[in-house]
Amino acid sequence: TTGGGSIWVGGIGTNPALGNTAYVNGVLLNGAALNAGGGNIDIRGTAANAANSAGVNMTGGSSLATGAAGTVSITGVGGTNAASRGIVLDGNVLTVAEGKTITLNAVSNATGANAQALLLQTGPSTVNGNLVVAATGNNVAQTVDAPLTVTGSAAFATGTSDLLLNVASTNAFEGAVTVSTGANVRLLNAGALTLGAISTTGKIDIATRSGDLTLTGAVGTTDATIWDSASKISAISLRAGGDSGVSDSTGGNIIVGSGASVSVGAGGSAVLYTGSVSSST
Repeated sequence: TTGGGSIWVGGIGTNPALGNTAYVNGVLLNGAALNAGGGNIDIRGTAANAANSAGVNMTGGSSLATGAAGTVSITGVGGTNAASRGIVLDGNVLTVAEGKTITLNAVSNATGANAQALLLQTGPSTVNGNLVVAATGNNVAQTVDAPLTVTGSAAFATGTSDLLLNVASTNAFEGAVTVSTGANVRLLNAGALTLGAISTTGKIDIATRSGDLTLTGAVGTTDATIWDSASKISAISLRAGGDSGVSDSTGGNIIVGSGASVSVGAGGSAVLYTGSVSSST
């Protein structure tokens, strides 16, 4: 705890031949608790070109916190190994004052299923505040046991890569979610969810398990899929109350606010699943 002073942590992963796998991470926080007490927290790391490395790897229940006007920023750059990531969150708590922002800048320099720009794994992570994620080079993903809770708004920009936060069934986005750039977007929320502007080039598949799905901005893709038999979605698939049965009208509705819209590429289709047509707008 600094009592108000800012915290800066930086590191570059070294050669894995040294024999200690911890060295391949740019910054490894294992069970750490950093509190700037109102100052800023800035963490930056670059991974070695090694398997299971990360630019910034937060594990062991590590936490970052500040208050007042303080912000939290994490920048992680992965190596070229096919199992190197930009940022790994593993059951962490990140906290700022109400209305303040936590920024994750995640960069992948490799391709493949194990080279995510940002990976949520093993345990639940919580962002107390607004979240901004900028990911380049590869996707944003999570494992089934790593739900994400965000108490403020969540803004994602994943460029030409996927945003895949549909695995953990207890994700909780309490504020509006926006996506300014991305390829395929798949998002599953435990409760009611508000969508701001969503703009992608791939398929959009967003659902609530229970509760309304409210649209407040333009939800659009250039994808022109009518129906993908493999993924069982169209260019856009929006579902409210996905856990409810077909004849259950109480699980959740799709609410389209003033100025909201849904659009797909020429010839594509958008399918909206709502609980009760009469209670939806």
